[in-house]
Amino acid sequence: MKTRKFILGTMLSLSVLTFITSCNSDDDGGIPANQTTNLTIEDDRNALIEIYNANTDNTLAWDIT
Repeated sequence: MKTRKFILGTMLSLSVLTFITSCNSDDDGGIPANQTTNLTIEDDRNALIEIYNANTDNTLAWDIT
């Protein structure tokens, strides 16, 4: 019983450690912390139009009238 608890505790600890290190703020992906984006309402509108147009069967049930 103690061995089983030890193994489960070790697995949980390693899982948490892996999660923490994979979510490090030093990741190279994404926008660098010192760079801002200048998205506008038009950018948002165009993105939504692209989503709507890609959904030809209107499974999103958007009413744009």
